[in-house]
Amino acid sequence: MIASSQVLAIHSYHPDFFWTQSLVEGIESGIKGHEITVEHTYLDSKRVQSDGYFENLKSLYQARLADHDYDAILTTDNAAMWLVGELADEIGDTPVIFSGLNTATSKIDYAVPRLTGVNEAIDIWDNIGLIKQANPDAERVWIVLDDSFSSRQYWTAIESQLASDTQGGVEIKRFHGLLFDELVEQIAQLDAGDVVLFVSYFKDASGTFMEHSDLLTAIQSKANVPIYGASSFMLLTA
Repeated sequence: MIASSQVLAIHSYHPDFFWTQSLVEGIESGIKGHEITVEHTYLDSKRVQSDGYFENLKSLYQARLADHDYDAILTTDNAAMWLVGELADEIGDTPVIFSGLNTATSKIDYAVPRLTGVNEAIDIWDNIGLIKQANPDAERVWIVLDDSFSSRQYWTAIESQLASDTQGGVEIKRFHGLLFDELVEQIAQLDAGDVVLFVSYFKDASGTFMEHSDLLTAIQSKANVPIYGASSFMLLTA
């Protein structure tokens, strides 16, 4: 039987990335029993982020969309949604459903007429409020966020929140542009009054990729200050 609906899923990362695996499992579980076929494709943008690579991805998907008529397109995280925005002419009126965007809702402006989804931007002041409850003496919160494609959009959303609100009574600083070893050592040198909020640091200044579980284990082994995570899966490394 030919499925009545053909869906293209564009995943920003590689297929063995834990977060992507969980999304694929959720999608496949959700369509079970329905006449829907999902074609899963992967951009591998955690590990490869050069301008030339993204341009080649655009050409690849232009060719794919020219030969296929999909009933809907799913995107997971920022890179996939960026690609869809670049291919708006090819996509036309095809419905697009996004997930995992780390962009302020007001900044979600793509030239795709039929667009919906769930935003994933964290509330930085709510997080800092919880940190202050647990650590009343905190004076500085160090946000750990790399310079990858999605993280740059993530930081823009965080900066927007910081600019619009001055509550919290703490100084906000950021760790980025460092090698993994440098990040671990700089956190190890933090002292009383410092707190770390780990948001995302998959790619270091050399372009090397590391899973969060490995990096957080290294950080926790040397840190003398509290480490907080922006996502619940980070608790698994404790």
